[in-house]
Amino acid sequence: MPMDISGTVRDESSGEGVGGVAVSNGESIAQTGVDGSYTLPFRPEEHAFVWVTRPDDHDTVGPFYKTPLELEQTAEFRLVRVRAPGQKRLRMAQVTDFHFGRHCDDPESLRADLRHVVATHTPDFAVISGDLTDLGTEDQLRRCRAILEDSGLTFFPMFGGHDGFQECKSSERGTTCTRTYEGCFGPAYYSFDRGGRHFVLFPNED
Repeated sequence: MPMDISGTVRDESSGEGVGGVAVSNGESIAQTGVDGSYTLPFRPEEHAFVWVTRPDDHDTVGPFYKTPLELEQTAEFRLVRVRAPGQKRLRMAQVTDFHFGRHCDDPESLRADLRHVVATHTPDFAVISGDLTDLGTEDQLRRCRAILEDSGLTFFPMFGGHDGFQECKSSERGTTCTRTYEGCFGPAYYSFDRGGRHFVLFPNED
């Protein structure tokens, strides 16, 4: 049943609304007003999330998205400043194809590799660009997320084909292949701002 989702994006420290922030349901985009408020159409049967595009110098307090189970016609987001405004020079790491679960089934080894990236290159953030797991089971995805959260990296994950392998092959799950991934990592496609640039993560595998 169609409805409108309203909410506010606020600064955690001041409590004031943050204007000019994009909020999306995956189909439509609303921009917050000067008071941080927004209104967005939402159809639970079609939209899996409402999420905020994290601004350049902020991150969200908690997840950057809300699921339909968390929505009661409102979706509030809180932001915390993570760097000085206007900082243009940032160091990005791009890491890919862990295939955690078969080729790499040692959590300590993967954790050590990620910490090595942090210690050696000191990236401001990392894009983890797909095939985080080998079979895309819920267990593999959740274990991989726990390793990433323990790595010291500020990371932005992206869906890859192997991350939906089991679901895609399962007749019980219909034709979808991203739901298990989304249950662990959130939207399969989204965007964020860093270093004066707008990043769009949009996997083109079904």
